[in-house]
Amino acid sequence: MNKASVPGNTRTISGTNNAAVYHQEKEGVVVHLSARNNFIVSSFDASYKIFAVGYDVERQEISIQ
Repeated sequence: MNKASVPGNTRTISGTNNAAVYHQEKEGVVVHLSARNNFIVSSFDASYKIFAVGYDVERQEISIQ
């Protein structure tokens, strides 16, 4: 299962294969983009979503823990 741990403003993604980038969305708008599975964001709200995006542009939503 794909999941993200979110202590403070650090995001660590695990369980993804072949992800080219990760992005965080708020109400459908990308607010952060990262090529690494570990990144820091300026803020996080329960309505935000995190996605792993593959080379084929397929998106997978990441479960936030």
